[in-house]
Amino acid sequence: MSSSNLYFTADTHFFHENIIKYTKRPFFSVEEMNLTLKNGISLTNQDTLIHLGDFIHKKLTFVELEYFNFIKKHKKNILIIGNHDKSITNLKLLFDELYKNHYINYKGIKIELIHHPDLQNGDADLTLCGHVHNNWLYKLPGESYEFLRKGRGFDKERYVFKVPTINLGVELWNYKAIPIEKIISLYYKIRE
Repeated sequence: MSSSNLYFTADTHFFHENIIKYTKRPFFSVEEMNLTLKNGISLTNQDTLIHLGDFIHKKLTFVELEYFNFIKKHKKNILIIGNHDKSITNLKLLFDELYKNHYINYKGIKIELIHHPDLQNGDADLTLCGHVHNNWLYKLPGESYEFLRKGRGFDKERYVFKVPTINLGVELWNYKAIPIEKIISLYYKIRE
């Protein structure tokens, strides 16, 4: 995959009114949030967008597909499926490729793309994730985070990171898609 014009984002949660309160997003309404998110990830037809999950909070209806026409104007759209991405059939109409996890190589750096950071394979040089919203920007090898594992009685689990992991949640990146060069710059900085 060509690295030029490659952008990332995560956890947009389009149409999710409660996410404004949950993550303290600075919006008065879901309409204001949707417009800000739309403007932040609207790229050109020369750009590729990789969305690291939770594109929309609920099932995407055919009526709402029209709202997301701007996505199809990108050169390429890839979705790493998140826990809230429910209507895979309809999402396939917007995204060129859908994965549970995926790898890319950028200038010799093997990067794993995943939604849940605790589900990474740990066999890359760097992991890019979503899911944790504004809880942390990055984690280094040996650091950990605790989370509730839904479906297992909400037992608290602890994940210890094996590789540097950067969170691309929109709350941490001013609700905009981030170019790969900026992410790699952060990667080199945190490795020092």
